[in-house]
Amino acid sequence: SSGINAEYGGEGDDSTDFKLDRKQSEQAFDVFIVGFNESADAKNKLLESLYNFFLIYEEDDVESSSPPVQLDLETSYQEASNALESAHDSLNRLSNIHTTLVDGYSSKLKDKKKKKKKK
Repeated sequence: SSGINAEYGGEGDDSTDFKLDRKQSEQAFDVFIVGFNESADAKNKLLESLYNFFLIYEEDDVESSSPPVQLDLETSYQEASNALESAHDSLNRLSNIHTTLVDGYSSKLKDKKKKKKKK
């Protein structure tokens, strides 16, 4: 303690500053510890959830020893391509409908403005 008194001037304003700095440091350290504990708890919960998931999956896998699914890559690729092409066509049709609606509403608004100006 004599090293601290000598280094920080012992009594007076300097020791008060040291006490304030020490208190602020302790508070910051406490906040850090609380935050670290909360973060560790969250990580622990996540790891427990993953562990439980894999335990359940492993139990299900052992109980149901169904034969592996045969996957025909060529057929799957063709089905996926057809689905994407159909989605693309649908998107184009939707875009055309949107454009038609916007154009129709725009022309109606223009017609209404022209009729108001004539009156």
